[in-house]
Amino acid sequence: MNQTPQSNRTHIGIFGKRNAGKSSLLNAILEQKIALVSEIGGTTTDPVKKAMELLPYGPVLFIDTAGLDDEGTLGTLRSNRSLEMFTQIDFAILVHPSDDIDLDFEKNILKNVKSEVGIFIDASFPSRATTITNYIQGVVLNLASELNLQSSNTITLNNRNLFNQALRDEEMIVPGLLGLVLLVSPAILTALLVAKEKEKGTIFNFYSSSVTKVEFVIAKLSAVFALASLNIFLLFLLVIYLFDLPFRGSFLLYIVSSEIYIFISLSIGFVISILVSSQIVAVIVTLLMTILPGFLYSGMLMPISSMGSEAYIIAHIYPVMYYNHIIYDVFLIGQGFDSSKIVFYLGLLIAYAIGFFILSISLLKKEIR
Repeated sequence: MNQTPQSNRTHIGIFGKRNAGKSSLLNAILEQKIALVSEIGGTTTDPVKKAMELLPYGPVLFIDTAGLDDEGTLGTLRSNRSLEMFTQIDFAILVHPSDDIDLDFEKNILKNVKSEVGIFIDASFPSRATTITNYIQGVVLNLASELNLQSSNTITLNNRNLFNQALRDEEMIVPGLLGLVLLVSPAILTALLVAKEKEKGTIFNFYSSSVTKVEFVIAKLSAVFALASLNIFLLFLLVIYLFDLPFRGSFLLYIVSSEIYIFISLSIGFVISILVSSQIVAVIVTLLMTILPGFLYSGMLMPISSMGSEAYIIAHIYPVMYYNHIIYDVFLIGQGFDSSKIVFYLGLLIAYAIGFFILSISLLKKEIR
């Protein structure tokens, strides 16, 4: 188990205010002095990660974070970094100092008075949220059984599902289908452009003309790009009004990321069209290069963090994963440009678009081969 990569481990984050005892808790769990402990507030500046085997659960990764109430310019950056960790974890441990906790909860437990525990679960993937809920209920009910509280209704488990409160499958699948549709359909259209001209022999008009390779590529992609851009708005209306999905994010982010993404899709199809000489082959290769990663490695069917090491690497190679992350954010979460990960993924999509455009120009030869 020591060889288990971090991506395959269950991520457990430890959160709380400064000097709440987060680092002390981590050291106690690990039985090692991994995190620095001091009476001075704000000792932890960056997330501290430690992998271990939590028996009988299995391989986990503990993440100790900076205080959520950190102050000042650097303090705000540290607390924002801690908040970002919420998007990377599977479970969260919230630590309160003894002088800041509501002692009524403990008093009610001791007096057999009904108390409530709030559980917040990321339900972007309903099946995973259901599994987590069942685990939590099992832990609480097992504790109630050990304390002989199961019949007194002293403990009430109140779980709330974030981002998909009704656990609707539509809110898990439909945003991912956007990435699949905008990847497959534009790529198939452009996969036929050059291959068709090769079959009919009209490609010789390009070989003998004064049109440059850049002009040829732009002319071929422009009309298809305009058509695919129209699909962005049509798909948005379908998702909102037909499937009744919420839209919590930035419409500007949706448009910008989608335009960049369809340009990548067009470029992928165009590269394939340059490399093959038959329309049939172009369509088959394009389908294999788009549908398979669109389903398997986009995060639509299962979270990327739950994939094996090989699949995890492959998922990060295809641009569909980055686009789908942005789409799930604009429809279900709503962080938008405030999230550094969203901005980073948008930058990666731009890099993909530029890379594929340069590749298409490089592969296109203005000569008979």
